[in-house]
This record gives sequence, structure tokens and C-alpha cells, in this order.
Amino acid sequence: MLSTSIENQSLKPLLLAIKDRFFRDHEITMIGKFEWLEVSERQAKRYLQKTGKKLQNQFRKFKIIEDFTEVNQSEDSPNQSKKFQHTRFYRLLISDINYDEMTFYVLGDHCVGPLLGEIIRYKFKISILSGQNFIELIEETMIAIR
Repeated sequence: MLSTSIENQSLKPLLLAIKDRFFRDHEITMIGKFEWLEVSERQAKRYLQKTGKKLQNQFRKFKIIEDFTEVNQSEDSPNQSKKFQHTRFYRLLISDINYDEMTFYVLGDHCVGPLLGEIIRYKFKISILSGQNFIELIEETMIAIR
């Protein structure tokens, strides 16, 4: 539940509220903002040929455009050799809010070792009831496996 107007606040407090409510059991190493990459002409053309429909959004490929905070990653063991150390992280990223539908996306990008991990796309909806803003999770989809 958020008590301030969604339109007047930045995305960082909204992402922190999402993190506290939905991702309490995760060890988040970085939070930030992302944007979806545009559909390429080749993708749009192939999709149109296959389905007869125009592809507008792909909702799979993204780029990180802002890093809100970064938490230091813990070392597994100081005596462990460098060649056996792997990058481990859990990034929580938020998109811009679609004010027409009052929805936004959060990506959970989890890496536990070399070529191990996944990216999960969460779609949230903001509802306003009695002057209070409520956030509900309406969709959860795995979009990539490492």
C-alpha cells in the first residue's frame, strides 16, 4: 500500500515498496530502472509474415538505464582461487509506469554462477481505493534462462 500519489513520486520509492512487500526473501544486490528495447525491423517483418499481425512490443529484451543503489556482493571465501569465483547477483529493475492502464513491470534478474540463472518478468497493477494506492501482482513470467 502506498499513501502518496503515484504520478508525483519517482520510481525508486515504488521499487523499494515492491521489494519490501514481494521480494523479502531475496538477497537483492542492485535495484534500478530498465527500458524495453525496441522491436527491430527484422523482428517486425518476420512476425507480420508469420501471424499477419503487427508486433509492437517484445517485452523480453531490455537495457538497464539507471542504477538506484548497489549493495556490495559478498565474497564466498577469501582463500578461494579467482578462477573458481563466479559473479552472483539478484537485480531488481523497474520500468516506467503505463498511466493509461496503471501498470508497470519489474524484472528479477538472478545469476547464481556461470550460465546459471533466470530472468523473471512481473507485471503489477496499481489500484486506487478510498484514496489509497494498492499494488497487486497480476502476471509472472520467466523470460530467460541462463
